[in-house]
Amino acid sequence: MKDSYIRGVTGLAVFLLCWASGFAQQVIVNILPVPPANYTLDKIWNIQVVNPGAAVDVTLEAEIRNNLELLVSVKTSKITLPAGARMLRYSDLAPFQTSYSSSEDGQRIYRNGTFGYGSFVLCVKAINVNGAIVGEACQEFAAQTYTPPMLVYPADGSVLDDYHPMFIWIGPTPIIRADDLSYNIRVAEKREGQTPQEAVETNVASFEEQGLKKAFIKHPTTQEPFEDLKTYAWRVEAFVGSNKIAETETWTFRYEKNPKLPVTTTAIYPLLKNQDDQAFVPVSDTLKFVYRNLYQATTLDYHIIDIETKKPLDYKYELQIASGNNVLALPLPSKDFQIGKTYRLEVRNQKKDKYMLVFRKLK
Repeated sequence: MKDSYIRGVTGLAVFLLCWASGFAQQVIVNILPVPPANYTLDKIWNIQVVNPGAAVDVTLEAEIRNNLELLVSVKTSKITLPAGARMLRYSDLAPFQTSYSSSEDGQRIYRNGTFGYGSFVLCVKAINVNGAIVGEACQEFAAQTYTPPMLVYPADGSVLDDYHPMFIWIGPTPIIRADDLSYNIRVAEKREGQTPQEAVETNVASFEEQGLKKAFIKHPTTQEPFEDLKTYAWRVEAFVGSNKIAETETWTFRYEKNPKLPVTTTAIYPLLKNQDDQAFVPVSDTLKFVYRNLYQATTLDYHIIDIETKKPLDYKYELQIASGNNVLALPLPSKDFQIGKTYRLEVRNQKKDKYMLVFRKLK
């Protein structure tokens, strides 16, 4: 009788434990959207958790998949969720236990924390101390990596005699809506023994602007001019919303009021256009221009038209290109290009879209 009673009580306890685990206190997990620009591993922790009951201890586990393949799994330490809603970010949850798949995508995330191009699925689970899942949410997200913007002027290592120079750069690719894109520029004096990167990151800014909507700015005449015989470093950062997506290299220039050597002048390289506006670029023995390669081409597909005869020239010089912005130099030998004549460079990308640039050889 006693054994039967004990077995009954034990069975009831097991039943109640199973019943309780099946009805564990639930929490609501909401994954908040993040812009696709440079989606990185730390940005997966952008969540809201709503706990409608008493405080509960949980661990959070995030899994990221590409189609059905598990790429990375990230688990937090135990945290306490008080009653009510709470926003959780990366800094609230570190440190983490992270494991990566051996696939190409998994190892890319392992090396630099970025996802590259594509669509991925993020699932976040809240797990209580008994191992029961008490909340879960999944969301598909797109990741996109941008090539960095390119500095154009002042050229790296140039000598200027303009108190208030113009700063010019080229935006990142692929092209981003102007409403979403902005730039920060920073110029700082480079001291002896410093690298340009150290100077622009650690020294007091000689000139700094944020939230610029255009890829150029003139140093204001209302600010102190750059000082004679000093070298300055400058860099530009690109943002989509409040998220930094890329930055340029760091270049230097030197200001000399009365330079002993000729001032280094660098042409502002023109961009190819998708329509002919009748304007031309004056050139001498080399045509320098910028081409944005949005596809996977490795050489430039182009030909040159004589504007007067409207016939293509029998001239070819191979130009190697990489993905993103390319600053290219096309030689214009005198045996093929006559002084005073006007020509049109026509380029076609892999989608057969045509871009052009009209130029005239002057000497």
